[in-house]
Amino acid sequence: MIPERIRSKLANGQPALGISIRYPDPSPMELIAPAWDFIWIDLQHGTCSPAQVPDLVRVCDTTGTASLVRFPAQHDPNLATWILDWDASGIVSAQVDNVETARQLVQHVKFPPLGNRSFGGRRIIDRHGRDYVTRANREQWLIVQIESPEGLDQCEAIAAIDGIDGLMIGPDDLRLRLFGSVAGPVYDTAMRPIHERITRAARAAGKLAMGFGGPAPETFQTAVSLGYQLISVTADVLLLKERQQQILDTLKPVLPASR
Repeated sequence: MIPERIRSKLANGQPALGISIRYPDPSPMELIAPAWDFIWIDLQHGTCSPAQVPDLVRVCDTTGTASLVRFPAQHDPNLATWILDWDASGIVSAQVDNVETARQLVQHVKFPPLGNRSFGGRRIIDRHGRDYVTRANREQWLIVQIESPEGLDQCEAIAAIDGIDGLMIGPDDLRLRLFGSVAGPVYDTAMRPIHERITRAARAAGKLAMGFGGPAPETFQTAVSLGYQLISVTADVLLLKERQQQILDTLKPVLPASR
């Protein structure tokens, strides 16, 4: 379910900040998660496997952090509902290219009357009671990723579907398919109109817009100005690399000279 911290920030018009987890180990996550509004657990391109999802979701639960799990473009309905039965805050479905795919996802992950999700899930029932079914459609998000020209052409119609809670841009795949390269800043002149269209589609439908915005302050400010509400700022591996470089740079002036 959606924790109070992220719910409150969004209700007050503030962006929610998140971090992508590339090394899915619960121990470091216990230190990382409290600082962020959401954790992005990646089953598509990350090193996480489905078997690791339950422990990572538990860490998020204990720290009041939302757990958003991206699952691959095959859109396996059993995987999607299994993730939600473990009480993940939401799923991000990769490569949703058309209205038909989006509607099928709603059928899989939303309970009647919106969809046809099967009722169950031992952990979510133990935590919230059997009546969690009355809240799940609004408190477990379905965010779909727009990553192709076809998806971009249909993003307004996708956002308008009842049961779709948000749109997320796939900037690298869109750039590759539209311009033949992944080179360039995330908000350069070629990509900015695409960001604007996706955020506009989401906001016009009263849905969430999820994107990338950091770690540079100017990149974050651009994401906010474009209307992104869920902003992935950095990744655990980048924190590690940047901090170790800071330590090494601090030590350089006091290192003994070579003999």
